[in-house]
Amino acid sequence: MRAVVKPGMHGEELLKQIYFYHARIQENAHLINIKYCVGDSTANRFGRTRFLPSSAYNMLDSIFHWPIDPNRPESGICPVVVVGHARSNVFSILSRTLGIGLWCNRNQAGLASLAYMNGFQYRDPHTACNDAAMTLFCAIQMVLPAHLKPANGEDGKNPYTALGIRSLQDIIDDIEVSSKSQAWSFGTDKFCIRCGRKSHLHFVSKKQKCSFKVKYEHCAVSQKEDLQKAARGHITKNCIFFALRGPEVAVSEEDVATGLGQVILKD
Repeated sequence: MRAVVKPGMHGEELLKQIYFYHARIQENAHLINIKYCVGDSTANRFGRTRFLPSSAYNMLDSIFHWPIDPNRPESGICPVVVVGHARSNVFSILSRTLGIGLWCNRNQAGLASLAYMNGFQYRDPHTACNDAAMTLFCAIQMVLPAHLKPANGEDGKNPYTALGIRSLQDIIDDIEVSSKSQAWSFGTDKFCIRCGRKSHLHFVSKKQKCSFKVKYEHCAVSQKEDLQKAARGHITKNCIFFALRGPEVAVSEEDVATGLGQVILKD
């Protein structure tokens, strides 16, 4: 870590100082959001993805205790500023905890709108690290003085290319590439959500995918044909259908007769 004396156009020198962590919890990695705010955990654009056990306390603790100067412990740790864009969730917590109300019916500044207003593309959203990165990019733009923010064109197109001035989108594109070299040691870089092994990923390409034989008992005896077909696609504990809906219960003739009998008695 080092102090940034001159942030540069669009805060480029500040943006280059960002360190990206994309951590997926092993026990929950198979629970991909397929219903609300659909995203793709494999489409992370910033930094490296690693898989951690649910006891990820040490990793979180280290993030919040970065020394200002490792050679001078007396300098203390870097200040922490929490930045977010999920207003309803954050405001409801603040309201319950502090007894203050910040909500306004016209406060609709979603992340897609913020990205557009700041002149960069809203790509692969609802993936944790991508959303965190784009939120932080917007936050930095908010505090930069006007002379460091030449107007961007729509969707990140740079109207100042002829003048040798790079757009914010140009800078973000470079950061996407350079951040892939950022290494961190917690957890493992491989974990298969299909078979549960730590030697490979579930899917890299059509030629690189998990080939271990697995079977999910609940899907195998399902009444639904599509779930029966999916039975050999994952181990029992990694079934997202089971996580969403619970066990599938087949109703027997005896159950139906019992239920009808109860209705008759009540009548």
